Amino acid sequence: MHPDFTVPSAGPQAPVIPTIAVAHVLSAAAPVHAAGCVPWPDLVRLVSAHTVGPKEGPGWLAADVDPGPRQAARVRGYGALVLDIEAATSAPGADGLRRVLGPLPPSIDDVAALLAAPFGLAAAIASTHSHEAPAADGGTLGPRYRVVIPLSRPVLAHELRALGLHLAAVLGLNNCFDP
Repeated sequence: MHPDFTVPSAGPQAPVIPTIAVAHVLSAAAPVHAAGCVPWPDLVRLVSAHTVGPKEGPGWLAADVDPGPRQAARVRGYGALVLDIEAATSAPGADGLRRVLGPLPPSIDDVAALLAAPFGLAAAIASTHSHEAPAADGGTLGPRYRVVIPLSRPVLAHELRALGLHLAAVLGLNNCFDP
């Protein structure tokens, strides 16, 4: 497990740059290929390193887990909270397109502003592969993005889910949060 960290809110001390446990996978269904700890600035770059379009290829998990099968029971802890934000959609229709079923999420800029003030949370926010994907009605599925927040200590799966649901509710994202 990587060590706990704190980020001072203010004062003469230099902020501590946290390291986050990250597991790498070669595809969505592949086992964990590699694992280690990365400094927060490197994770921010990793979160942003993708292109909008079809999703197939390498990925990452904010999990402390050894290489091998992707099984929740093998995860020792999570060092970051990852919120996938998107509107609820239908299964693809005969045309291969989805339909939006719920409210669209706020813009990335709006969520970034809310996290910064009044909450003052460090976060990396980046669009996902299916950001603004076409919808059956001729529009788009709306903004789809990922919010990654470093945690003050590693948490267990049951803590992570509760924390994600709580933060999504506080931020007004509970109708467009994919737990």
